[in-house]
Amino acid sequence: NLTMVQANAFVGGTVTGSGTPLPYQLLFMFGQNGRVILGQTDLQGHYELSALDGDYVLGVVPETAVQLGFFPPNQMNVSLQNGERKTIDFALQPLTGRLVAQVVANQRPVQSIAVSVDFQRSLYIDFRADVNGVFTVPTIGGDWGFQVDRKSTRLNSSHTDISRMPSSA
Repeated sequence: NLTMVQANAFVGGTVTGSGTPLPYQLLFMFGQNGRVILGQTDLQGHYELSALDGDYVLGVVPETAVQLGFFPPNQMNVSLQNGERKTIDFALQPLTGRLVAQVVANQRPVQSIAVSVDFQRSLYIDFRADVNGVFTVPTIGGDWGFQVDRKSTRLNSSHTDISRMPSSA
């Protein structure tokens, strides 16, 4: 059975990067009892999400921010009450650097492999290496970790390395 319930609380604001409103940024709110609410910023970087009262985790979807060259901020805990309207703005940091790395197995480049990149165990983004096993990650500095998707490529090697390559920039 599907039960329709009208939302009675709202959270909205603006998503900016370097002070400029960012359009088309995806946002999420994860709530109690598995509630998931998704939204998107408009051309002026504004968003508004409606929800039932309760406690939520609110954030910007990392992949959409990274595609525009920005690092998404930390997720926030939000408590909404019946009839309440909250304003929460997000200011994203520019990704000013880049890390170029190569996936190698048995001393040979691994073509078109999926690589998961995590930043300080709080942000996970998937990239795909090119035909030479090379992938580029926009960065802001800090500690980065990498994991190769062995299942999707059926790597038989027990020795797979991801090594940093000299940047051409």
